[in-house]
Amino acid sequence: MKVVLKENIPGVGQKNEIKEVTDGYARNYLFPKKLATKAIESEVKKAKQIQNQKEEKKSKRRKELKKLAEAITEKKIKFEMKVGEKGQLFESIDKKDIVKKIKELGYEEVKEKHINLEKPIENEGEYEINLNLGEDLKSTLKVLIKEKENE
Repeated sequence: MKVVLKENIPGVGQKNEIKEVTDGYARNYLFPKKLATKAIESEVKKAKQIQNQKEEKKSKRRKELKKLAEAITEKKIKFEMKVGEKGQLFESIDKKDIVKKIKELGYEEVKEKHINLEKPIENEGEYEINLNLGEDLKSTLKVLIKEKENE
C-alpha cells in the first residue's frame, strides 16, 4: 500500500515522502497513530509540493553559503597583540576570537562550529584556517597575527 508519511519514521522514511508499506503495517500502526495517510491523489500532490518547496529552500541556502565561502576565501583578518621574545602570544587566539573578527567584516552567518581549529593559536605569524560551512562547502581564511606597535 502506498502512503504519505506525516512524520519522520526511522527505517521507513522522512516526512512528506511517498512510501510503499505492507497493508497491515499501514492499517495497524501508521494510520491509528496518524503517522501516515493513504496515498490518494490530493495527498500525493500536496506532499510533492512541500518537497519541491524544501528543495528550493535548500538550493537557495546552498547558493548563499557558496557566496559566503567565496567571499571569505578572499579575506584576511589581522590580530595585533602583545608578543613575547620568542614570538609566543601572551593571550592565545581561539575560535571565539576568530568569529568575532569575521563578524566585524560583516559575515554574521559564520559560527564557532564552522571553524576547524584543533587548538588555540599561541604564536605570531600567518595561518590558514579551514572553515566548513555545511552542505560540503569549505573555505579557507587567512589569519595574520603580529606584534602590537608600542605607542
